[in-house]
Amino acid sequence: MSATTLTTVPTTGRPAAARPASWAGQTAQVTWRWSVVALREPWGLGVAVIQPVIWLLLFGNVFSSVGTIPGFGSDDYLTFLVPGILMMTVLYSGAWAGTGFIQDIDNGVMDRLLSSPVHRSALVAGQLAQQLLLSLVQGVIVLGIGWLAGARYDQGVTVHHEGKPVPSEPHLAMTVETLRDAGAIVDDGTPNTWRVEPSEVNGLDVHVEPDLSNAAPFLAAALVTGGRVTVPGWPQHTTQAGDAVRDILDAMGADVTLSRDGLTVAGDGAPNGIDVDLRDASELTPVVAAVAALADSPSVIRGVGHIRGHETDRLAALARELGALGAVVSETGDGLRIEPRPLVGRRFRTYADHRMVMAAAVLGLRTPGLVVEDVGTVAKTLPDFTRLWQRMLVAGQAAASA
Repeated sequence: MSATTLTTVPTTGRPAAARPASWAGQTAQVTWRWSVVALREPWGLGVAVIQPVIWLLLFGNVFSSVGTIPGFGSDDYLTFLVPGILMMTVLYSGAWAGTGFIQDIDNGVMDRLLSSPVHRSALVAGQLAQQLLLSLVQGVIVLGIGWLAGARYDQGVTVHHEGKPVPSEPHLAMTVETLRDAGAIVDDGTPNTWRVEPSEVNGLDVHVEPDLSNAAPFLAAALVTGGRVTVPGWPQHTTQAGDAVRDILDAMGADVTLSRDGLTVAGDGAPNGIDVDLRDASELTPVVAAVAALADSPSVIRGVGHIRGHETDRLAALARELGALGAVVSETGDGLRIEPRPLVGRRFRTYADHRMVMAAAVLGLRTPGLVVEDVGTVAKTLPDFTRLWQRMLVAGQAAASA
């Protein structure tokens, strides 16, 4: 057995005592302690956040006509109500802090704190600081609601656009249409100018159309595989930009039919190249680029330079990923030029972008071995995408074998 030698190293002097934290440091520590306690009781935080909203809504019904009082000085009751709600919120927070101190005294917490080497004023300041943070959050919520609820301006609102043409203009048309349906008076007769007159905004029953852009990969699947896909419920009239997919797929060789049953697309598996301006429907770019990479001739996509600033730089991402599969892709000033080549399956990165997942799904129909990275990111706009996609494929296989 080998011997083990223990060596004692002598020390000189006494170890230095730890310096107590400054008053500010102790206050910060106490603030953190109270904040952690509050986070452990989410119901309390929920009540604290919701309460000023309830006050605002309840008192709004009581004071909504206060602006009609002679001499009030404003016809907007919110200018009278919001400051009062803010003050009530602060007073309530102060009362809550006092109640917390009483509970701590009863539970013996204060005895332990008072016997600790902490400045007494730091205990109070820390609690007040925690309540101040909560009051700030509540104040922001109240002011935000007050601002939104008071968005009816006496003189109306005029929005004028200067610079390059507005991209995705159909989205603006959708907004104008919805405002008009709710009773707002909107003048959009002058190019690049929208004037909303002061008016009442009424409640209304709305039939929410399906997101037509999300249907694009399913319809494109019919074209690139020589199959047939029907999307039910396609509106006969719509301002949605995604409706442009009908003309785009038709130009790329699909047989497109809109009927009461929905929109049906049939293809022969050999899409044509296309030269298309997608300024008004730029969200279709990834799927259109995927079809173009499987086409029989080059394609040019224009007018979409702004999608460099979307969830990811979509032009760079498409050029990189399509190029990695084998296509020849080059970025232009406002779009892409795509020259089809035989594609080889590999990992297709999606860059946390739901539209990139949809493009990859279309490519995978004709590219064996393609693996879609982070397919779950598609849940941003279509949580059931993978289930619907699989159901479409199973139905297609069943129809082919019948």
